[in-house]
Formats: sequence, C-alpha cells, structure tokens
Amino acid sequence: MKAKQLSEVRDIVNSAKFRSWFDTLVKARLAAREAQLRHEELLTQIHLMEFRAELAQRNATDTLYRAAGHEDAAAAIQAESSDLENKSLNLVGEYERQRALCTELWGAMGAAETPDRAPDARARKLREEYERETAKKNRMWEEVENLWAMSLEKNLAVVENKAKGKRVRRESETLFANAEKANASAQALKSDGERSAREREKADEAVLALMSGAAAEFDAIVHEDFLYWSQRENNKAVYVSPLFNDSSNYNLELNACRIYQCSSERGVDFLEPIVETAVRGSRVDTRLDDFFVKGRAQAGTSSQNG
Repeated sequence: MKAKQLSEVRDIVNSAKFRSWFDTLVKARLAAREAQLRHEELLTQIHLMEFRAELAQRNATDTLYRAAGHEDAAAAIQAESSDLENKSLNLVGEYERQRALCTELWGAMGAAETPDRAPDARARKLREEYERETAKKNRMWEEVENLWAMSLEKNLAVVENKAKGKRVRRESETLFANAEKANASAQALKSDGERSAREREKADEAVLALMSGAAAEFDAIVHEDFLYWSQRENNKAVYVSPLFNDSSNYNLELNACRIYQCSSERGVDFLEPIVETAVRGSRVDTRLDDFFVKGRAQAGTSSQNG
C-alpha cells in the first residue's frame, strides 16, 4: 500500500466504485447477521425439541415402570388372596368337624338331661363340654368370616391393580409415541440447522470476499470496522474511514464513509475530523448501526479494536 494524500483518499471514498462496494458490504453484512440469527434460532429450537424428546422418553419409561409395578402388585396380592382362600377352606373343613362334634354333644347332653331325673355329674360334664366346644365352633366361624372378608378385599385390590396396570401401560404407549414424534421433529430441525449453517457460512464468505477484495481495490489496510491509508503528508499519521455509524463509543461521533485521521500509535483510540469528507450521493443505511453497534457484543468483536 502506497502512502496517499488527502485528495487521493477523498477520490477513493467518493468514487462510485467505493459507494457500490460499501452498499454491497452493508447488504452482505446484514444478510450474514440475519443468517446467523436464523441459525441461532434453529439451534435453540433443536435443543428444546431434543430436551422435550428426552423428557418424553424418560416419562414414558417411568410410566411403563409404574404399569409394571401395578401388575407386580396385582400378582403379589393375588398370591396373598389365594393363600387366604386356602386357609378359609381348611378352616371351613375344621369348622364342619367341630359343628358335627357339637351336634353329637348336644344329642348326648339331651339324653343325659331327662325331665324325670335330676342332672348328674355326667350330664353336667356333657353340658360344660358342649358349651366349650360350641364357643370354639363360633370362634372358628368368626375366623372363617374374617378370612373371607380379607380375601374379598385382596381380590378387589387385584382387580383394581390390574385395571391400573392396563391404563398406565396405555398411557406409557402414548408417551412413547409422543417421544418418537418429538425425536423425529428434532431430527428434521437438525437438517434445517445444517442447511442454515451452510447459509450462514456462505453469507460470511461473501463478507470476507468483499473485505479481502477491498484491500487491493482501494489500496487500503482493511479491518472489520475501518479502512486505513498512510498519509503521505505525515508518515506518523493515517487517514481512517469507518464502515459504521457510532455516536457513543469513540472520542467523537463517527459517520460511515467519512474520512478522519489518527496517529499510527494511538489509532482509533483518538480520532480527529477532516473537513469536507461526506460521501456525496451515498446513502448510509441506518440498519448498519444494528449490525456494527448493537450486534458487536454478539459477534464477539470490540469496536475499540477495529
């Protein structure tokens, strides 16, 4: 790059070629920014959908385990119910034998206690035995009824748990289907994300091509935010033209495509204005502020290091 006089820099910045390049750069950078935002939005949607798919899968698995739990509970309670039924059947057999004994004692006691003679020792003994065995028979029947009640309760619990198991299993099937749908949506979004990544790369490459071509086209030092030309009048100073508008981050207000000057040591840390530097007939798109100023933090660049 050759050192240039102010008039030469003015001719470059005021040229139709420079204005066309700058307008194209503005559009390319806006397109790159929009492509980046679209890609970031898709990545957010992909991560959200993947999380939903994972959560749905986990919920479906947990629900399936709950269904299995109800089914296992039904089987365990069924075993308890069967045991109670077996006990009640055995006890009914013992009760029938006890009832037969009481009937036999009742007959013997009736024969011993006749109206024509007073009760003797044998009659009293038979009555005591009858009352004792009858009380035992009654307790046995109460126990039989308790076993039947417990068995009924168990049977009802078995049916209820089986019904719950079926219902929860159907619920888990629905959740698995939802998980599959969410996963399919995530995969579809990944394809969109890959396409948007290629579009973003293409947009970034277009910006880089414009920037790299500007160095030779305008014989300048080209950085992301500024173009520089060495001053022929002062080898310790440079002419500077910003590629964005900024009203708050530098020592003076910057206007895109205006010419300023600075020392080679301090650079854009301290800029000085030059009279008659506006680009005649060029329209500075205010959307450029959104890219360079508002978007600088997201792009990971600092306007101070342009």
